[in-house]
Formats: sequence, C-alpha cells, structure tokens
Amino acid sequence: MGPGRTGWRLGLAKPREALRFTVMERVAPETSLGRILAWCRTVQATDLHAQADHLYTYRLDGHLLRIPAAQFAAPTNDDIMRILREGFSASICDRIEKQHEMDLSFICGEVRYRAVFTKQQGKQSCSCRVVRQHHNRLDDLELPATLGDLVKEPRGLLLIAGGSGQGRAPRRAACFRNSMRPSRCG
Repeated sequence: MGPGRTGWRLGLAKPREALRFTVMERVAPETSLGRILAWCRTVQATDLHAQADHLYTYRLDGHLLRIPAAQFAAPTNDDIMRILREGFSASICDRIEKQHEMDLSFICGEVRYRAVFTKQQGKQSCSCRVVRQHHNRLDDLELPATLGDLVKEPRGLLLIAGGSGQGRAPRRAACFRNSMRPSRCG
C-alpha cells in the first residue's frame, strides 16, 4: 500500500513501560568511601581513582597523584568490594559486580559525583569525579564575545573541538545557556 486514499499502513510498537523515578544514590560521609572522598575534598581534588593492589590516585590541577599509604593503604580487590557494599545499595553493588562496566551518579555529603566502575584483569576498579554545581557563562570561560552572537544565529553549525579534558562540555553548555537567554525587544 502506498499513500493515497488508503494511506500508509503503520506498524505500532509496543507501548513503552512507564518511566520509573529513581532516587540518586547517597553515600554516607561516615563510610570508608565517604572518608576517602572527604580527604579528596580537603586537597581540592576533582577525581578519585581506586584500583586493586594500587595506591588510591586523585587528580589535582590536571595531574594524577597518589594518596600516601599512611593516609589510605592500597586496597585489595576484596577491600574495594567491601567499600562499595558499605557505601551503595545492594542492588547497585550487584550490578557493579555483574557488569563489566557501569556508570552512575551519587551524592556524598553535599557533593555530587559521577562514577565509572570497571573490571581490569578481573579486578574491580572505579573512578569518581566531582560534578561541579556552578554553571559557567560564556564570559566566565573567557571566550570571544562574538561567540555569543554566533550561537544566536537561526541556522548553521557550531563545532566545538578539543582534546580530552579540555572543556568541550562546559563550553557547549555555556553556548546553549547563552542561546536560550531571552533577548530584550525594542
């Protein structure tokens, strides 16, 4: 059948399941993970990396540094799983153990984190990154003023390129916020 009096025959997909509201995971500050993250906040680290049989690593000003063993000893695979079980719900820990890779957001204290859990050579590892709550504007990022005009154009393509960790996402978000800002009329 083609278009015409009879119209196109449409195949309808099964109705989607109702969207479920999920509550963001919360890690208590008094847990082992909470204490390590609190230490990272005191040194203003942006990331925490844990890998079995290696010292914990944190990122400060773009450089990876080791947390001294006197502060937090290198965790074994069992230690990492114990820390995760202590901090996260049983359902999340089950998913972490079964899946080769998993991402999730969580809150510890008043700070929001993005975490990636992976298995490397059969051993659990994880990386936690602070999610900044401050939203930069174009002015904050010291971008050319003409960029503000470009994002308001009704047509066209704006390409934001750069290497890993060079701020593509914050720039894209700032451009989007700038383009959505109401303009003043007459």
